[in-house]
Amino acid sequence: MTQKIDFQAAIFQAIDRVNEVSLDQNMLAKDAATVLTGEAAQLDSMGFVNFVVALEESLAARGLTISIVEEMSARGDAVPSTMNVAALIEFLSVVAKQKDEAAAT
Repeated sequence: MTQKIDFQAAIFQAIDRVNEVSLDQNMLAKDAATVLTGEAAQLDSMGFVNFVVALEESLAARGLTISIVEEMSARGDAVPSTMNVAALIEFLSVVAKQKDEAAAT
């Protein structure tokens, strides 16, 4: 099982990659409270797509292949419309645990 700290590191790496191409006013803070989706999100739709791609690449480099959009879609209403870094870490932890359990059977 991948530890939560691995998810935080992957998310922060993705934030770094998005910040490299963002304007100064759109920079994301590397903080658990940073809102990634929803009304208070700092990313526009294209910025979020870039973030997801960067995050999926960061996770893959750590040995975990997850399609974040597919996982969110599959869970529908169970995924909050507003998600911060802390909630994303928890979401990824649940997905990874389910993948681990499925692989063990």
